[in-house]
Amino acid sequence: MRRVYHHLAGAAAINQSIYSALRPGGRMVVIDFISPRWLFWMRHGIAADVVTGQVAAAGFSLERRIDRWSPIDYCLMFRKREQR
Repeated sequence: MRRVYHHLAGAAAINQSIYSALRPGGRMVVIDFISPRWLFWMRHGIAADVVTGQVAAAGFSLERRIDRWSPIDYCLMFRKREQR
């Protein structure tokens, strides 16, 4: 998801749906604005720590975090747990 996560209404349900749809070991990547302050007048962006908490609550584990994906974006790579 590129620059869209901050628009999600009901992120918890969406994250759970994506988790259920992915095969074990599948990935979900979120690229979004570094800070809601970046476009403060438009209220765009969501803090990376908030996204990480919400996505982890659905069962994903954070695989990699890139704080400066671009001058205005971060990138979070999550993985669905392997089945045992």
